[in-house]
Amino acid sequence: MAFNDFMNSFRRKDPSPRSTGEGVYEVINSEGEIYVVDTNDKGCKFRGPAWKNVLSSAADESLYIPAEAFYRKRSQGGDFAGYEVHFGQDVKGFMPRSRSGYYYDENRDATGKRLSVRVLQFYPQGPKAGNVVVEMAQLHGKNGVKVEKINRGSSLWGLAVDYREEGYLILELPNRHFGLANISEALWITRRSAKEALTGRFYHVTLGQPISNNPLPGPTYQVNITNVQEDRL
Repeated sequence: MAFNDFMNSFRRKDPSPRSTGEGVYEVINSEGEIYVVDTNDKGCKFRGPAWKNVLSSAADESLYIPAEAFYRKRSQGGDFAGYEVHFGQDVKGFMPRSRSGYYYDENRDATGKRLSVRVLQFYPQGPKAGNVVVEMAQLHGKNGVKVEKINRGSSLWGLAVDYREEGYLILELPNRHFGLANISEALWITRRSAKEALTGRFYHVTLGQPISNNPLPGPTYQVNITNVQEDRL
């Protein structure tokens, strides 16, 4: 499956801001009012490359952007509510637990990890002005990717969501499957020097031996990485 076809199988369908030029966006608020946000304008509080990334993702459902999960947020009652995420340049957002994919499980901690997210909501004005709500890219769940059959030898795309100190990169695969890739192989193919830079990326992999007695919540395979795709399609 080509990467574009793979990603199109779980694209978002809800309304989004519209790009009207390089770094310029029309944003519609909940009352239907249109606001123009120019990320190039020195007088705009939403200026700069980080805001441009955020607005670009809000305007283009095929665009994922990197973010770091900064810390867990909790409700007033102390329940796990989601994560504050950072995009750089002091631009922050919120990823609700319900939109956290692999990290919905409270026993897994995304803090400090690189994620691939897309923007669901941006508030241009009012008491929530500047608030950004995101969801983590995910292959499972209601909008997850489905493929006809997965077995040893299958070649498909997966999303790196976590890593283990034992030297393995964890990939979420379609059909609620998982893959374990060698971190050294991932570092080589991405030309990165630290494992922290490996998550939040899409990898094309070939499935090897199935792994039994693993703690992941689905069938798991050893995988070999053949390609890596950055956040944009």
